[in-house]
Amino acid sequence: LEDLTPDIVIQVLALCGVHATLSFSRASKALRVSAMTKQLWLKILDNLAFNGLLDLPPIDRLNISTDALILLVQRGVAGPAFWLSSFPPNRPERQLTFLEVSEIVDLHLFGGGQYARICNVNSLKIYHVGTGQEIFSYPMDHEHILWSTELLAGGQTLRVFLIP
Repeated sequence: LEDLTPDIVIQVLALCGVHATLSFSRASKALRVSAMTKQLWLKILDNLAFNGLLDLPPIDRLNISTDALILLVQRGVAGPAFWLSSFPPNRPERQLTFLEVSEIVDLHLFGGGQYARICNVNSLKIYHVGTGQEIFSYPMDHEHILWSTELLAGGQTLRVFLIP
C-alpha cells in the first residue's frame, strides 16, 4: 500500500472499514498519515450510517475535526455514552415538527436516518432530518399516483420516481 498515492490509499481504507483502517495506521508513518485524514473518516462515517450501523447526527462537514469524527465512530463501536451510569438522562437533541400526525398517510426513514419521506393526501415530501429542510415536494392532486424512492449507495443521493 505504501507505493500507492494517498488518494488511492484513502479509497481502499474506506472500503476496508474501521478495524482495518486502524490496523493499517500502525504499519508505517505514511499509512498513518493517510489513515488519519478527515476525508477518510467522513467516508467511513457515511458508509456506517448508510448501512444502518451508526446513527449519524447532523454534522458540520467543513468544520468538524478528524478527532471528532473518530469519536463518532468510537461511539458507534463502543456504544452510546448513555450506557454509562455517569451520563445524564436522555433528552432530545433537537425536535422537528413536519406535519400533524393525523395528516400522514405514509412515513419512511431512509437508511442512515438522514432523510425522511412523508406522504399525506396533498403531497409527497422528503426532508433532511438533521436540518428539517424540505428537499423535495410533489403535489398529490391526482387520485392515483405511483411513486418509489430509493437512497443510493453512500447516502448522499436520493432517487424519486413518479408516475402520475
